[in-house]
Amino acid sequence: CMDDNEIIHILNAQNYPSLKKCIYDKKLIFSFRGYDTLVRPLVDEKWLEKLQEIYRDASVLHFVSQYICNKAVSFGADPNKCRVIYRSVDLDFFMPAPEYDYKARPLQILSIGSLKWEKGYIYALESIRNLLDYGYDVHYNIIGEGVDLQQLTFHRERLGLTKQVYLHGFKDREQVRQAFGNAAIYFHPAVT
Repeated sequence: CMDDNEIIHILNAQNYPSLKKCIYDKKLIFSFRGYDTLVRPLVDEKWLEKLQEIYRDASVLHFVSQYICNKAVSFGADPNKCRVIYRSVDLDFFMPAPEYDYKARPLQILSIGSLKWEKGYIYALESIRNLLDYGYDVHYNIIGEGVDLQQLTFHRERLGLTKQVYLHGFKDREQVRQAFGNAAIYFHPAVT
């Protein structure tokens, strides 16, 4: 067991290279959620070297999925340092409303997350267009903010979905809970 004064938990590994000179004689725990392992090494050759340095310096490497963990191991992370702890959702708080009418039309579909390409919303919009083309009556609600709002707005218009796709922006915890209660399907189209 490590003394709390000897542990530093770094939630964003991308900050470590600039912090490293300030950290010494500490046990380091790093958390990885995706971008730093699955995307950045593809676009930044030097990042992979920094990532491998992080793997060496870490006492524990925390990943939110087995897939991300496996990718890190393929890059040189020591499997003995790796721990997978999935993000949790309070299922009592976010439980679907028991009175939801699954035969109601239009069918309510919900996605929640940052509006950025990694979340796969362009593919989701194309999927909604396909459902409509096959005759399904659906409404797609997206909760979240992000850099791709204009792009999603453009593609919603391009695909003729302005009356079926709603971009709600940020919502608080209670509003998210209500959205879950009103949805028949939670759609998570993320590509990473």
